[in-house]
Amino acid sequence: MTMHDLTRELREACEALPVPPGDLDRAVRQGGRLRRRRRAALGGAAGATVLAGVVALALLVGGGSDGPRVLDPAGLGPFDTSGGLRGYADPGGDLHLGGRTFEGMGQQLGDLDTGASGTQHGIVHSVSGRPRLLAPDGRSYPLVASEVDDRSSFRPGSRADSTASTAVVATLHQGTATLHLVDVARRSTLARRPLDCPGSCDSLRLDALDRGRVFLRGPDGAAVWDTADDSWTSFDPRTRIADVRSGVVLHDGPPAPQLEALGLRQVGGAVDSRLTFDGRHVLAWSSRLAPTTPDAEPLRLQRGPGGTEPRDRDALAFWSIDSDGSVLVATTRRYPRYDVVDCDPVTGRCEEVGVLRTSSGDPVFLGSDS
Repeated sequence: MTMHDLTRELREACEALPVPPGDLDRAVRQGGRLRRRRRAALGGAAGATVLAGVVALALLVGGGSDGPRVLDPAGLGPFDTSGGLRGYADPGGDLHLGGRTFEGMGQQLGDLDTGASGTQHGIVHSVSGRPRLLAPDGRSYPLVASEVDDRSSFRPGSRADSTASTAVVATLHQGTATLHLVDVARRSTLARRPLDCPGSCDSLRLDALDRGRVFLRGPDGAAVWDTADDSWTSFDPRTRIADVRSGVVLHDGPPAPQLEALGLRQVGGAVDSRLTFDGRHVLAWSSRLAPTTPDAEPLRLQRGPGGTEPRDRDALAFWSIDSDGSVLVATTRRYPRYDVVDCDPVTGRCEEVGVLRTSSGDPVFLGSDS
């Protein structure tokens, strides 16, 4: 195929797409991202990159069993997950994933930041209401075979289990939501449970997955679905789940007696904080991670405000837990240039993994920025 032929096919494919109205979903997504993420210290004042035709063509998914033609982050090419996903991006520029840089792809994030879940087998995300896995080979595979409705207001998110190669996703079809526990390594369904939503399923949110237990909020309040025996335990929705790891529940609001009865240890914290995979420390927008037990010592990372490196004391930084349990830190004293480091969750020692220059806004992390 000549370049002329490729250009013509791309033009025809783009012209066949309906002209969309203003991108309200993107505005809501970016607004939610800004609300959920906080700056650590000093702020700073802040060109979009045009995608090559070949890449743009690779992103077009044709109609068929997966629904209408949509933009999907397939076609990136292979990436390495042996050191964790190490996924971070400039929303207006480059995307970094598994040691590779994809120029201009930060503009095609979709829900890879706020609605996706990073795993060692790739990133669980959603396209037109269908859960998919962006695998290390750069291709995007469907995770659920059942029929789904594409409704932009249904955004339950997804959550991955740090103790197994599983994730929980949700689909919507004809007014009924269905929870799916999927094996992301085999791309197969292990358990499912339908939910009747009085009025609407749009309020369904997946909060956490730990040891096969799914923590969620929906029209009927908050609950835990234990996929091992299909049991269902409701609890006070004022107990907002931030994260659950290794039997430790990080929550905002009052502790729930029902969770204690399940043998879970509850620890109070901000709803936008996260637990290390062993449940021993809380990542709460500082490189000083507080312990979840009273007599334990905090974990201080080498880099970032609150850490052991004096030069980062007054820096601006953002943090995330990576798919392998390490802590990613993007820190800067020369905005918009960020140093991105990967820190050991036991020793706190950090390894430099790259540099990110943001064209506008803040850095985002893939599969863990919810």
